Amino acid sequence: MKLLIFILLLLATFSCSKTNVYTSFSVIETNGISREMEYIEVAWEMPIKPNNDSNFSISGNDGNRAGQILEVVPNKEKYKVTGLFPVSIEAHQIKNYNIIALDSEPMDTLLNKGTNFDVKIENNHFIADLTKNPINTDSSLTAGQLRALSIKNESNTYLKRSGINMHWSPNFQSTGREYRTSSHITNLSYASVETGRYLTTLVKEGKVSGYPEITLKTSYEFYAGTPYFVYSSEVLIEKEIELYLLRNDEMTLDSIFTQIIYPDPKQGVLTLPLFKSSTFKELKNNPIKQDVPWLTFFNPELQLGYGCIRLEYNNTNLNGAPSPLYLPHTKITAVNADGGRYWNRRLIHEKNTLIPKGSRYYEKNLYFIIKDRSDLEDAIDGLLKRINNPLKVVYH
Repeated sequence: MKLLIFILLLLATFSCSKTNVYTSFSVIETNGISREMEYIEVAWEMPIKPNNDSNFSISGNDGNRAGQILEVVPNKEKYKVTGLFPVSIEAHQIKNYNIIALDSEPMDTLLNKGTNFDVKIENNHFIADLTKNPINTDSSLTAGQLRALSIKNESNTYLKRSGINMHWSPNFQSTGREYRTSSHITNLSYASVETGRYLTTLVKEGKVSGYPEITLKTSYEFYAGTPYFVYSSEVLIEKEIELYLLRNDEMTLDSIFTQIIYPDPKQGVLTLPLFKSSTFKELKNNPIKQDVPWLTFFNPELQLGYGCIRLEYNNTNLNGAPSPLYLPHTKITAVNADGGRYWNRRLIHEKNTLIPKGSRYYEKNLYFIIKDRSDLEDAIDGLLKRINNPLKVVYH
């Protein structure tokens, strides 16, 4: 009897310790950049379809770390699974991992509160509010566009624009028609909200009332542990239309920020006051370039900045030719009545312009917060280096 019990305990121990390894791989840092928290995508095959809430981890010398399933695709008699995992790695380091079925501790986590597009998304840097804004009297404005951003700093700073959503793009208008934005998409041809512990995405595609010629596509990506989110958008002209204005990358903010900081190709990084008329005279004579790589609103007293890194900008039409632009530039706007300050990229600047069928305007931007002016340029440079030089995943 004692021998039987011993054998059963031994078998139980063996079965518990034996964990299926679905794939083995190395993560290689080749660009001399230490990464405190970097996301990698890893793919593996399984004989059975996993549930979306199945728990998989990477296992290595630095322990086990939970992941997030991004996609499951049938592949002949198996299923190809793609997962997202966070890693930390030093410059020029190589780390080896296995994918195993295990529920382990995540490196960080997102909190998603709400349903569908009517959500608040929280990480350890901010809370992004994408709920429907009750202040807006326009009933056609929908949830799923950034309404406000609560910053987790000593002052608990709340970024917003009174009366409207703070993120207000793309937007456009034809003479004699209503001004419309991505917040007005009501006729959806595609909608997707994918929530997870590390990544939450919100994707819309559709039309706005009064503009059957235009299809809009928008996508938000929010990550756990990062002081930024990513937004991409496309304006596709499906039937010829004349537009008086077309804008993108528009952030509208109340009077919390006092400086605009941006790189000028001739003068280097410039810092201009946002509440002096001389700034707007200067910018009228020397507008910020349409393709300026980044810009930031900043408040030195709060040591807080909110800005944009422009990752992709492509106005190529469906035939591979340039789509029409008129006086393209980056505009800083002052609302003197209440101190509001905006930035946006002007594509068609206040002139009736005929836009042919097939014209397309696409961009992808990263919106970030920064808490120290002295770190600004280095932080942006470091972030761009990481984005442009991702970690390599090599399967064994």
